[in-house]
Amino acid sequence: MTFIYHLVAATGIMYLFYAIPLGRLTHYYDVFVAADPKAVWDTYFIHVRGSDYRPRTRVLGYEVFSQNPLTVRITAKPYFSPIPVNVVTTFDLYEPYTRYRERGSIGSIEIVEEVS
Repeated sequence: MTFIYHLVAATGIMYLFYAIPLGRLTHYYDVFVAADPKAVWDTYFIHVRGSDYRPRTRVLGYEVFSQNPLTVRITAKPYFSPIPVNVVTTFDLYEPYTRYRERGSIGSIEIVEEVS
């Protein structure tokens, strides 16, 4: 019986190695918001209002490092982390109310987001 448990566990581990993609993970999605673009923009960007739209995330502080390119450091306490997290975000493209492209990192994880 123990052999069967070990076989099932080994099969599950092998499945995870093959099923989970390693490296770059890309998500594409479209979102339509029926609201004034300025209201959406001011709600989304922490450096505009000092708040965060994400549920169960508390913004502890933010600091604008540079205006060109716009670079912002955010200290937040997400629900899944026992300690606060620092995120440094640089906007490669910043056209208020229309589009942006940003790069950020949390430790060794790099995040890239583009919206137009």
